[in-house]
Amino acid sequence: MACTCCDCQEPLEILDDVAIRIKQTDRLKASLDYLATAKGGWVKLYRCKECGQFWQSSTYETGVAHFYEVLYPVPPIDLQEWLEHPYLDAVQIAENRTKIMRVENELGPEIGPELCRIEDCHRLRVAHSVFCQQHHIENLQKIGALPQLPAINNDAGLSLNSQPLGCPVGVVVP
Repeated sequence: MACTCCDCQEPLEILDDVAIRIKQTDRLKASLDYLATAKGGWVKLYRCKECGQFWQSSTYETGVAHFYEVLYPVPPIDLQEWLEHPYLDAVQIAENRTKIMRVENELGPEIGPELCRIEDCHRLRVAHSVFCQQHHIENLQKIGALPQLPAINNDAGLSLNSQPLGCPVGVVVP
């Protein structure tokens, strides 16, 4: 089977991207070798037979007991290290980002005329709040009403823009 890693280059930023990747997963999976399963069977690690790119999969639930496997590229890793500490779940991050975006859209524009009540913030408040959009979201996250997004860097886990090994330079894959 020919390598299809470069065909799946869109980052999993929001749930719309996850829906696209679900449609690509079977074709992509055909060119991968299964390596291991972690976290009680919910997370799997694969490697491309052709280019060597590592792929992690996690599941996305679209309804009651309706699960889809979703693949996303990850940096190379020692198998034992991955079994102990799999990469961050890109599907969960996309789901959380989508939830936050929906709340941002519902909050609407910063209309004021009052300023946000956070000291040294010079932005206007949103309707029905004493905070600007950013600080309203942060307060919802503090109380657990909205998820927080992880700080992502090359040392902490998943790189959302890792370069597949076999792709031409300039082609960026999540």
